[in-house]
Amino acid sequence: MQRLQGRLPDGHPCPAWALDDAGWRIASNLLGAVKKSHDTVKPQHIAHALATSEFLVGLLELGLAPEPGRFPAVASGKRGSFATATDERLRWLSSETSHRPWSEYNQRTNAQEPRALRPDAILELLHAKVRVFVECEMGTHTIASSLEDAAGTTVSKLNRYASFMTTGTAASAGPVQTFYAQHFPDRFAPHLLLLVQTSARQRSVEKVVSEWAAEWRRANPSGLPLDVRVRLTPEAVAEYGALLPGASAGVPSGPSPLTLTTTEADAVVRFYRSVNATFKELREAARKEGRDPPPYPVGSQEVFALSERIREQSPARQQQSAAASRPAVAR
Repeated sequence: MQRLQGRLPDGHPCPAWALDDAGWRIASNLLGAVKKSHDTVKPQHIAHALATSEFLVGLLELGLAPEPGRFPAVASGKRGSFATATDERLRWLSSETSHRPWSEYNQRTNAQEPRALRPDAILELLHAKVRVFVECEMGTHTIASSLEDAAGTTVSKLNRYASFMTTGTAASAGPVQTFYAQHFPDRFAPHLLLLVQTSARQRSVEKVVSEWAAEWRRANPSGLPLDVRVRLTPEAVAEYGALLPGASAGVPSGPSPLTLTTTEADAVVRFYRSVNATFKELREAARKEGRDPPPYPVGSQEVFALSERIREQSPARQQQSAAASRPAVAR
């Protein structure tokens, strides 16, 4: 093993270890063909490697039973268990093997130009048939840029993945296949996971993703071409871990499900509708005065859907539905 020294985005020292030649030989014996990176590990890449590794290890240790007599309970109450490098429930492609090139016509330059996806990792959940492209948002790049080819920005990543999912080429005497279908013919559902390190970064990225998604839906009524999620690592482990067979026992336990009374459910729905109506009035007033209307708050569509679910699942509503579904009795 060789010791490396880097720094996290917050400036704190970040010691890490990488395989030397002997380590690569051992890894190849355990895992089969392993693609060795010939590039020198740069300090700025260490944080990405640690973030993706933390996500992977969190998934691997879900649902594992502790070995009797070994690693007894520690002060935190968590018992030890072993996670192996291979797991039949999932497939993990590291950054060295996840590169996916294609070409795309650029109307601005009137030419075919090379494109490529370079995720930090690809996670394939075999039972759920979901493929997750993992991108670590470490805060070292801007979220948006006026430059179309600013490859590091979050918006450019979103556009690049959307293009990969929706454009393609036709095989000889065959239909057009998207580049995603050409690279991955198994029809797994594509997800883009933007891993963030802080709640502040999460809010900033979620805002841009929401605005990008709204713009995409306006131009493409058929909907988004992939599921985009912005998550802290523990959240990502819990969400995707729940899709692993036998992992339910290991998914971090959260608070008990929230149960709302009819009065509380109605209050939530009324509050949303009141806020929404107020924004409609403000936007209409701005238009009449020749000003740009203020945008709806970020997440309005999601909260609307949530309010509808609350309304539909409220006790009073369910009782009404049950009564309506009962057959009439002749008197």
